[in-house]
Amino acid sequence: MVKLMERKKIWFLVSAILLVPGIISLIVWKLHLGIEFKGGSLSEYSVKLSENSQTAESSGKEAIAQIYKDVGVAIVQNDASLNADKEIHYFVKSPSMAEGKHRDIVRRLNEHTPPIQELSFESIDPQVGSDVTRKALLAIVVASIAIIGYIALSFRGVPKPASSWQFGIIAVVALLHDVFFILGFYSLMGHFLGWEVTTEFVTAVLTVMGFSVHDTIVVFDRLRENLKRYPSDSFTDVANISVTQTISRSLNTSLTVLLVLLALALLGGTHIRPFAITLLVGIAMGTYSSIFVATPLLEWWQTARKPKRLKFPSLRGMKMTKQSSH
Repeated sequence: MVKLMERKKIWFLVSAILLVPGIISLIVWKLHLGIEFKGGSLSEYSVKLSENSQTAESSGKEAIAQIYKDVGVAIVQNDASLNADKEIHYFVKSPSMAEGKHRDIVRRLNEHTPPIQELSFESIDPQVGSDVTRKALLAIVVASIAIIGYIALSFRGVPKPASSWQFGIIAVVALLHDVFFILGFYSLMGHFLGWEVTTEFVTAVLTVMGFSVHDTIVVFDRLRENLKRYPSDSFTDVANISVTQTISRSLNTSLTVLLVLLALALLGGTHIRPFAITLLVGIAMGTYSSIFVATPLLEWWQTARKPKRLKFPSLRGMKMTKQSSH
């Protein structure tokens, strides 16, 4: 049996060390929002290769940047990628622009040598971005409340004095621990690498939430079974037994997922890499929190709420004191 509960202060300290840099980054630098959240325009262009690919890529990016500058539209991001048809695709993000400026940009790009053709154009109003932000936050809140209710209902047969609501609340606390870590991590990546918060990031956060709470429920379910199986043992001992019995399963399950995500992060394209790395980091943190945060927190709450016995002097001792005083 691994005695993890006796070292809970160490696990809590490790969590604090992992969370603090990201929280500071969120306060100082915040999140680097994409156009889905703050509004703007997204355009995709293509050009046929007629020369060295590296030269064509750089010349095309320079031409696009210059034309946007001449028209008076700032470029937020200008990426390029080479596809199998020997075409270079350019993805340009910029603030919202009037229709006249958009037509002028397309006309001048078509006149460029070689011609740069527009494949798609998407404009998102800032109001739409605020609605997406509100719905994303609402999704996290609703999911957290639903998880508390579900676990409280499913664990209603847990032996006293433990409460099923304790299991639900601690599961969500561990969940929010993972969410804040991902937000802080993405804030750091946004500041140093320019990662933008997109709908894919929201998808990654919700996926990590689901994976994390699934892992936590596995440990909690074994804890509930062992509380019935060992009624005379302390909650701390039962928690140690439960974590020991489930730790190998949790690590093996997570490792298989992490290997797939690692391959996706290394071999995937540049556009999918932030999504894959966010899932990779988030699921790794979710596995850690299920074992080293959720169960120790539950054990700490359970042992801390036990009433301490008050020591009163016995009646026999009081009588002896009175007699000696006489």
